[in-house]
Formats: sequence, C-alpha cells, structure tokens
Amino acid sequence: MDLWFDRAVLHFLTDEALIQAYFVNCSRNVKPGGHALFCEFSSTGAERCAGLPMHRYDRSELESRLPGFTVIACDSCDFITPSGAKRPYINCLFRKMSTRSLA
Repeated sequence: MDLWFDRAVLHFLTDEALIQAYFVNCSRNVKPGGHALFCEFSSTGAERCAGLPMHRYDRSELESRLPGFTVIACDSCDFITPSGAKRPYINCLFRKMSTRSLA
C-alpha cells in the first residue's frame, strides 16, 4: 500500500506480541517509497482512554519499531476531546526506504 494511517488504534494494543505483529504487518504491507502516519497518545499523555489501558509512544520508540523507514516529520499536539479535556498526541510520518536504499 502507499499509505498506512493509524489514528488512535495502535495505542490500544498493550500486549508486546500484538504490538510487534502490528509493526510487522505495517512493514510488510507498505511498499517501498510508501508512507506510514501514526497519531498516537504520547509518552506524556493519559495512561487510559475510555477506561482501557494504553501503550504510549514517543518518536524514538516508533523509529525503533520501524527499521527500513525514515522519519519525514514528527511533532506533538494536544487533541481536545468533546468534553474539553486535553490529550497529548504524537504525530509521526515515516517513509519506507526503497530496496535500493536498503542494500
């Protein structure tokens, strides 16, 4: 695929085996030159959402879980919920290197 987009799914995976499988799936399915965009609860964000525990992310963890990808942009922002609560997020855009870049 050309674009893998995750907005608030990945951070609900808390089991390490499921997290690893998620990133393997992403790596296998994004074609060389394609992009992966993640919008996840940041490491400074809430530990729970909708009563569920979450895995929070920072740039270095996302980078380490995506070998073969390079960071295009990464920033933090506060998502404001309908109730007015602030939720710190991290937004990172990656590009999968071409097979020539990996050689």
